[in-house]
Amino acid sequence: MAAMVDHPHNARLQEAWQEPPASVHAQLIQEAYEQLACDGVSGFCCSPTEVYSSVELAGLPESVLRLSSGCGAPVTSAGIERGDCVLDIGSGAGADCFLAAQIVGPTGAVIGVDPSPTMRATAARHRDELKLGWVNLLEGTAEHLPVPDQSTDVVISNCVLSLASSPMAVWREIARVLRPGGRFVVSDIVGGRPTSPASKARCETGLSWSEYRATLQCAGFTGVEPLRVRTVAFRDGFQAQSVTLRGRTGMPAHRAAQIVAPTRHHGVAQRVVALCGRAGHQRGAQLALRIVDAADPDGQGVLRLVLHTDLPNWDGQARPDLVVVGEGKLVASMQCSSVSEPELSRFADAALDRLLAMRGKS
Repeated sequence: MAAMVDHPHNARLQEAWQEPPASVHAQLIQEAYEQLACDGVSGFCCSPTEVYSSVELAGLPESVLRLSSGCGAPVTSAGIERGDCVLDIGSGAGADCFLAAQIVGPTGAVIGVDPSPTMRATAARHRDELKLGWVNLLEGTAEHLPVPDQSTDVVISNCVLSLASSPMAVWREIARVLRPGGRFVVSDIVGGRPTSPASKARCETGLSWSEYRATLQCAGFTGVEPLRVRTVAFRDGFQAQSVTLRGRTGMPAHRAAQIVAPTRHHGVAQRVVALCGRAGHQRGAQLALRIVDAADPDGQGVLRLVLHTDLPNWDGQARPDLVVVGEGKLVASMQCSSVSEPELSRFADAALDRLLAMRGKS
């Protein structure tokens, strides 16, 4: 639910915002979304029809789609399976809940958490119409999730976490409720400057990507991967980014790496994956390695996010032929022309060393 700027329903939130304490902050957010729910239409951010396919949305009521918004499609990337227990933070009118419920089936469960009574009532009405009795809708916030410890397999959220007053509290809660080996896929806003009513109302966190990934590490997550990155330009000239990311908890040895390379160098990328995988297995590391096409918009977005963060002098133009990204950080890079097999082996060994040594570093 991002990009709330200049929406008439933000007036209450913006007028009252004077660096409020957490309790007042939560009340203001709830009132803004209560008004939105009563009006039955969202003017915020992207509609589900912009981020999910028509096939995925088939069967969802039009009224749910009108009232739902968010910059990502977390259900698509979450790897949800039949029988899973899925928690949706900031479930609103229920679009992501219902999509997840269709996958987990009646042997699974979906828990939607939202502070707005009217939003929950709207979602409950549509849940009953859709006969998705395994969806449970609870009152709560991202900082205080009303579910037991280690009770969920998957946590999803669609541009809601940035509304919270304490990012660290949010991610500690997510770590608390996930089972060991559980995963999250969330879309969130990174960047901006939440120092004014307008900036916080449109979901700016004020956290740089470096600060955001350090928060995830402090909360105990590993295998962190930015999957999709889009730049958002605000009317006051400031910019933030919509980032969809995933990660796991309770798996200290787990590491995920993205090998970003153009199509012409995918052969080299495949050799790097094979070499790192073989060496990682010998060291007892659990690796998830995948090749990302540098020409793909998602690959380009991830590359820009990481290079701008970890190479302060990067001009935004020249880039290496192959880049290894691990835990959302730049691990290693190389030019692929005329690289020999011994050089490739040394590169893969060095990349693996850095990847495995990243725990706890920002």
